[in-house]
Amino acid sequence: MDSASFMGFYLLLTGVFGVVFFGQGKLLMFFDPLSLLYIACTLVSSLFLRYRFSELASVFKTFSKVFFHKKLDFNRLIQEVTKTAEVGRRDSVYVLDKAKIDDKFFGKGIQFAAQNRPVEVISAMMQIEIDTTREKLESGILIIEQLASDAKMLGLLGSILRWIQVFQTNVDFNVLGGASFATGALPWFYGALVAGILLPMSSKLKAQMKEELTHKNIALAGTLGIIAGENPEYLADKLKSFLPPGVKS
Repeated sequence: MDSASFMGFYLLLTGVFGVVFFGQGKLLMFFDPLSLLYIACTLVSSLFLRYRFSELASVFKTFSKVFFHKKLDFNRLIQEVTKTAEVGRRDSVYVLDKAKIDDKFFGKGIQFAAQNRPVEVISAMMQIEIDTTREKLESGILIIEQLASDAKMLGLLGSILRWIQVFQTNVDFNVLGGASFATGALPWFYGALVAGILLPMSSKLKAQMKEELTHKNIALAGTLGIIAGENPEYLADKLKSFLPPGVKS
């Protein structure tokens, strides 16, 4: 669970509703069923027009990662690689098929090595999985960013439509109701609010994607180092160079 995401979402809503309550104190001023229906329908339609259902299936999983992202322990992985390297160098790589390895991706590479598969094949298979992971994550992030962009544009379009109706109904600008004009701005407000939530989420997902790919690259480099028979201490120092800023070795 990512407590920072929950805190950020809570503070965002607190700021928005704080302005509502401490401003005029009338929550219903910011509630318009027609505008909400318009934003919901147009955003869903923009997703269906731009993407296939198979592509949209990953969106909900991507959303959940913002709040329920499993924290990756880089140092634990490096320690696991080092211990495995010690066993492989002392005995043989082929005895590692019975080794208990917590990290699934690293364990898969070690199993390939224990099966005496060519190092080129092992490297290629693991790199394919890394590339596939990157493509899936980037696809989900792109959908969220596009949705945020559409929310701003469609919100403005909705407000323009409402204002056109207001101006056609009230030809005389002197009798133009301020409440009607304010209600016309609500689709724009809703669209901006959606974008204000989605854009920070996409930034968080990009950071998480970078960490996940770094974690997999450490596992790949560790696997290749073990196959090459590198010194465990040297291998550990090499893997620590992958650590992202802020992570203590």
